[in-house]
This record gives sequence, structure tokens and C-alpha cells, in this order.
Amino acid sequence: MKKRIAISVLLSVAVLLLSYIAGNSARPLAGEKSVLVKLNSWKTMLGLAHDSVPDDVLLVNVAYDKMLVDYTEDGLPIGQETITDRRKLLEFLTKAREADNYKFIMMDVILEQGITTEYDSALFHAIAQMPRIVIPVHADAPLQDSILYPKAANADYNITHDETNFCRFQFMHDSVPTMPLVMYAEKTGLGIKRQGMFYTSGGRLCRNGMTLKLPVRISGAYMDRNEATEDTEMLERSFLYLGADILAVDSVLPVAEQISDKIVVIGDFNNDVHRTYMGYQPGSVICLNAYYALLRGEHLINWWFVLFLFFVYAGIAMLILNGKSIDAFFTNPWLKATASFFAFTVVFTLIAMIVYALPVGMVYNPVMPTTVFTTLGVIKNAIKKVRG
Repeated sequence: MKKRIAISVLLSVAVLLLSYIAGNSARPLAGEKSVLVKLNSWKTMLGLAHDSVPDDVLLVNVAYDKMLVDYTEDGLPIGQETITDRRKLLEFLTKAREADNYKFIMMDVILEQGITTEYDSALFHAIAQMPRIVIPVHADAPLQDSILYPKAANADYNITHDETNFCRFQFMHDSVPTMPLVMYAEKTGLGIKRQGMFYTSGGRLCRNGMTLKLPVRISGAYMDRNEATEDTEMLERSFLYLGADILAVDSVLPVAEQISDKIVVIGDFNNDVHRTYMGYQPGSVICLNAYYALLRGEHLINWWFVLFLFFVYAGIAMLILNGKSIDAFFTNPWLKATASFFAFTVVFTLIAMIVYALPVGMVYNPVMPTTVFTTLGVIKNAIKKVRG
């Protein structure tokens, strides 16, 4: 009996540790996306989904602020490419820098090598001299000017062959911080440190990778109030266009007033999008959700929940070792394995549903424990069959 208790405890700890390690990866597990889709559907059906853009956020869409430029590769002319209008970016950032009343600017616009314009020098120096601003850099696309690197952070997303949808965000890639982590560190003075296979933040154990709930989303379409009818639901655009909205009304509503005490997120919300378990969302908005997740402390390990899972896992392991799990009702080994898998799936998915419905940022992934305990049941039955 004592031996079985000890094994159950070790198995419980092992599952918790494996889940933690797998969760720190930027790559989602096979089947993770489908689980998240179901969880979100349940939450929506229960009327618990309330998505909105926070009052302290100004979303700026540059999808239609474009300019045509020559493109070179290794010094050789390749052709022309359409990029974000750097003149408008310079105009906006100049006014923002003069006002210096914004909370933070996350400019999700690539300024890579091979593309030059007449506004680059002034734009790059404006970025380099601005406080509280971060721009993206990709591992395979060096920035055009070295003065930009102090303001740059990682902006890569990882998927797998099985999961082509974005499911999980990783705050550091090979010790390189992402844009949300840079924003979080500047606001709180805290970051994320790697300690072998563990991560800490402010001296507390935390996750480097996590599934985001994505409470901030771009959805709906703009409709003029005069066109709205009693039979038509009124929808408001949750973002502004850089040129058509922000800069166009600057003489009436100065940029300084528009960005006052705001987190300004600049990105292409039409083209730079990623498939998520909640539909297509701009990469900029995904990063914003990651930043808010950090502020809410969702990356920190909740020890009460860990303790709860420890007892659940240990209890299930004990049932399997004692031959009292649901597969005991079947004699066929395939039916035993199938019964175990579905039984564990139901139990762990129920936990995931309850956790997902709660007003906390935690997302429980049932894939790892389901796999481990199903495998344990198969091994236990195989040993029992061999021993006769």
C-alpha cells in the first residue's frame, strides 16, 4: 500500500513537471487548438465571454497607409514593394514625442534591411530618442539601422505541422525578450529569468510560455450612425486609421490629446493577422493580450491550483494502480485503452472548462495529463496480462 502511495505521489509530481516544461514551449501540443475552441464555445454559450478594448488603449491601423519603394537584396535591385508609409509614421511619432504623455507605444511595423526611403534617417532617430517605445525584430530579418536595436524586441510566433494556429505565447525566445515582456519590464521593473528548465519573475516561479485567453480582440465593422436602423445592430470600429483618422483630425483633435495616457498599438490589422482558436487576430493585438496577461500576473504559478492538481493526479494514479479505474469493466485491451482515454478526457476537460469559465487568466491544458494517465493504464494492463 505504501509503495503504491509513493508511486502515485511521484507520478503526480512527474505529470505536473512535464506539463510545466511542455507549457514553457512556444509550440502548441497536438490537439491543443481543438480543445481551446471547445472551451471558448462553452464560455460563449454560457454568456461569460465579454471582450472589449480597454479604455487606456489606442489601436492604430496602418493597413491603408502605404507607400511604394524600391527593394534591394545584397545591394542588388530586386523590384518594388509596398510598405507602411514612413512619412506618416514620422509625423505621428514626432507629435507623440513632443507631447510625451503616452503610456507606451508598441509599433508593430518591420523596419528591415533592403528597404530605404527619404524619411528613414529622421524616423529612426525619432524612434531611438523616444522613451517608452518598442518595435519588432525577427530572427531572419535584421533591422535597417543599428540605432534601432535598443528599442527592438522579438516578434516571432511558432506553430507546428499539426497546429498551424497560434495557441500559445512565449515571452522569451532563446533569452531574447518579446515586445510584451519589454513593456512589462519597463512598467514594473520585473522581467523573466531562466533558471535551468525553470523560469522566475520577481523571485516567483513562473511560466515562460502560456495560452492566452485573448480578451482584447478586433471584431465588428464600422457603421455610420445615420445608416443604422432598428433592425440593424450598431457596431463601432475598435481601432483608428493612422492617416484617415488620427492625422486627418489633428488640427481639430491634436495627436497629443488622442494619445494622452494611452497604450498606443500601431500595426497592420488587415494583413498581419494570425489564425487563433478565436478566429483571425492581428499580431499586434496578440502581443497586447500578452502584455495584459503579464500585468495581471497570469504567468505566475498559482500554487493553490498546483496543490489541487497534485491531489487529483495522485488520486487517479492510485485508482489505476489498484485496478479500480473504468477500464476494469472491459477485457479487450483496446477497449480498456479507449475507455481510459475517454474517461480521463472527460475529467480533465471538465476541470479545464471550469477554470476557463472563471474570471482568471488561467488556461488549463488537459492534453498532457490525459496522455500520461492513459499510457499508465495501458502499461498497467500489459503487466497484469503478462503476469497472468
